[in-house]
Amino acid sequence: MFRDVFLLLARESGTTVKVGRTFGHPEEEILEIHSCAMAFEDIPKKDWYSILGAGPSDSLTELKRKYQRLILLYHPDKQSTDVPAGEAEARMQRFIEIDRAWKILGNEERKKEYDLQRREYELEQGWPVDTQVSFEDMTWNHNDHCYSFTCRCGGKYRVSKNEVEDVSLVSCDTCSLLIEII
Repeated sequence: MFRDVFLLLARESGTTVKVGRTFGHPEEEILEIHSCAMAFEDIPKKDWYSILGAGPSDSLTELKRKYQRLILLYHPDKQSTDVPAGEAEARMQRFIEIDRAWKILGNEERKKEYDLQRREYELEQGWPVDTQVSFEDMTWNHNDHCYSFTCRCGGKYRVSKNEVEDVSLVSCDTCSLLIEII
């Protein structure tokens, strides 16, 4: 029963499942999860931190500890066989979400990309863009190793060299205004 629910939910979520047999035990199936799309398209819909019960400031070690605790709790092999089908399906969906959250947050590059996109989405939702600025209009600050632009409040908009290609919205370090970098 768990296998059928697992395969159905995996198909719906865009996750590939590899089914095999264990060595020496042909009656036992192995289900391996392989995420095809890293779920960045779900950023506005999903908060991968809350799925792990974590926050953006948690260390990689802390994220891993929370992932391991949850994955053991929701793992299909740890579930009772007398659970109603609806509950089994919900627990399997939770297991898949936990796994996808770890695949994003457990990898430094993916976590950084997710954090940037999440921040940009939050900024777009929270405040309107004040103005559009090109990088040519920004000043390179050698001491801080970043581009900066002066806000009308006197504060600064700052973009590090590493963020140049990833960031399109930047908030002022003093007020709540945003600029869009074009």
